[in-house]
Amino acid sequence: MKTMSEISKAYMAGLIDGDGSIIAQIVRKEGYKYLYQIRVSVVISQKTKRYWALIEYQKEIGGTLRQKPEGVSELRIVGMGPVKALLIEILPYLRMKKRTAELVLEIIDEKNKAVSKDEFIEVCKKVDKVGELTESKGRKITSEVVAKTITHLT
Repeated sequence: MKTMSEISKAYMAGLIDGDGSIIAQIVRKEGYKYLYQIRVSVVISQKTKRYWALIEYQKEIGGTLRQKPEGVSELRIVGMGPVKALLIEILPYLRMKKRTAELVLEIIDEKNKAVSKDEFIEVCKKVDKVGELTESKGRKITSEVVAKTITHLT
């Protein structure tokens, strides 16, 4: 991610507050120590006719572009490092999604320090809180599912 001007930070925060999502998910991943991965992302959506705008945003903040079949396109920033860098830059300017951003930053920091099952489950509980804040629908993998699945692991 390039260094952003204060105006760009404020603009990007407004864009994410309005047309974006700050997401934390628990994803099943075989081969991982606790069988699950915590994935964080920031997504900006626009009608595909404004795809050109997403290209411009991508030049400034990075990420991956995707055109979806229903006439909507997305710019996705995925991963602990890139999401943390972006959220730190725009956090002072966020309004509606500020608490979600703060929680995702906590998740990133705590995930990197979690060395036990119990600590990992506590991080997963924060992912559940993000789901509540974002009114996520259809979440199947929660901290409760993780806890039940990994209790037998050493």
